[in-house]
Amino acid sequence: MDPTICNLIYLYSLNDEPDKSSGRGFNRIDAGILTSMCRYYIENRRLTSRQIEVIERRLKKYHKQLSRIGDFDASAYVENYKCVFVEDD
Repeated sequence: MDPTICNLIYLYSLNDEPDKSSGRGFNRIDAGILTSMCRYYIENRRLTSRQIEVIERRLKKYHKQLSRIGDFDASAYVENYKCVFVEDD
């Protein structure tokens, strides 16, 4: 998986936590567009080169959070998240 997409999914997963006031994940300004792009990727498994450019530019400010990514498995997160959508049908 592309490192930019992996980083996007990691930050998205932090936004997905119950405690929204933790100061982790996307900030208010980026939350709408980055959440939208992440959900689009999860559903369609693709992003345009322009979307990737926007994500790369916006993720620069999250370098401290991304330094703690550790062994986060973005592929597993996407697969588990996908299952939620499939079960709801």
